[in-house]
Amino acid sequence: MLAAPATALARNCTIRPPDVDNTGALNIARYNHTATLLSNGKVLVAGGTDIYGNVLSNAELYDPGSGTWTTTGAMTATRYNHTATLLPNGKVLVAGGMDDNLDILSSARCTIRPMGCGPRRAR
Repeated sequence: MLAAPATALARNCTIRPPDVDNTGALNIARYNHTATLLSNGKVLVAGGTDIYGNVLSNAELYDPGSGTWTTTGAMTATRYNHTATLLPNGKVLVAGGMDDNLDILSSARCTIRPMGCGPRRAR
């Protein structure tokens, strides 16, 4: 039994650019940072390198409802090209990457609890 010959179908598709909304700018322009979606819908941006090549330890929180950025907690060390993972307790675990001496970091002890995010322990 021979298979029927395959035929190619062509469609005339119109491609349109995606809808993009402008939003507020970061307080510090950066690259090689991480962006972590938090459980409350906000986005935590941490570390990276600024436009002058300085490695950063600070973090900013983006609120999509208002389109604004606010500074929030900082990491215990400067780092870029790292990872950031949201933990069940609301903290963000930051691991690896490089510091401002171009040393590769093996530490994973930096955690950030953005203001207003995640459960709080009673003191």
